[in-house]
Amino acid sequence: MSRVLIVGAGIGGLTLAAALRDSGHRVDVAEQARAIEPIGAGIVLHPNGLAALDALGLAETIIGLGQEIETLAISRGGTTIAIRLADVWPEAHFPTVAVRRADLQRALAACAFDGSEAMRLHLGQRLATVSPDGRVLFADGDEDAYDLVVGADGVHSTVRARLFPESPALELDVRYLRFCALDHARDATWRTVSRNGLSWGFIPLGVGRVHCFVQRMSPDGAPISPADLDPEMAAAYSRREGVAHEGPAWIMPEQRWRSGNCVLLGDAAHALSPTFTEGGSLAIEDAVVLARCLEQDAIVSEALACYASRRAPRLAWAGRMSASQLLGLRRARPERPLDATLAAEYLRQMYRPLLRPLDQA
Repeated sequence: MSRVLIVGAGIGGLTLAAALRDSGHRVDVAEQARAIEPIGAGIVLHPNGLAALDALGLAETIIGLGQEIETLAISRGGTTIAIRLADVWPEAHFPTVAVRRADLQRALAACAFDGSEAMRLHLGQRLATVSPDGRVLFADGDEDAYDLVVGADGVHSTVRARLFPESPALELDVRYLRFCALDHARDATWRTVSRNGLSWGFIPLGVGRVHCFVQRMSPDGAPISPADLDPEMAAAYSRREGVAHEGPAWIMPEQRWRSGNCVLLGDAAHALSPTFTEGGSLAIEDAVVLARCLEQDAIVSEALACYASRRAPRLAWAGRMSASQLLGLRRARPERPLDATLAAEYLRQMYRPLLRPLDQA
């Protein structure tokens, strides 16, 4: 039996904990917050993310907690087009679903910590430092040693900073505003609008709520304020539920996976542009693949080599797609009418590699 420390109780960390629940490992999850409080409002899970959750028996549960998204409506240049997401993800076994992060994290935590003595969640525990051999020091002075340490602590990962100080996250000149608003009149359509260098949109979450997002280029770092919003978004902002999250986007320009008996997953390893809408799904995939590699290889070093080799090509591709989208944001595009057929084909080609099953990734 190995001792595993997962640093971070976000989506990736909780998915890994759920995947390791019956593995025979003793698993500690260290979360610096004193409660599992989701950052952000809603999250989009494309079919690849739900396929990974299905390996844990959670896909149908998550679908039931959220809203299946049938159509993507894009407005630009005086025209609006509608794209069926079933056409973007042909032959996918699952839909695209939008769900509140709070609901997703509660479902993952319930699966991971169901009374098993081998699974322990430590809230309010912050990591101070970690060594490649698995020795850790917590901020309260406690020391411990693990056979495996997993950094699932986000784009500003402490584990990454200690192991790879030369590879920090990169702040982009793109700012985002995200919040959840009460809304009882939405259908199954994800709407996005681009106008005068500002993009915004609404994604239904079910349960009478909608995820609202705004993005704009901000070379001077000026924050997005409600005064920047169009009337519909401003009205939604007045009905917001919980905290609105505003700030710059961050990416990880260099993928780093492992050092000794320590490994990274999710945004700690490969943070992408939020416009790609795959951050949550790819973190879930990471966790499921890592759990499978640990099941197949009893030697930790071999399991981590397996994990890195299986994830690197898929995430290198995702990084290229994310960079391409960021380049498109920076270019001053003429607001010409959109073509629904071309847009659907572009999205289909962009996401096609994610239709490949995880055991072939």
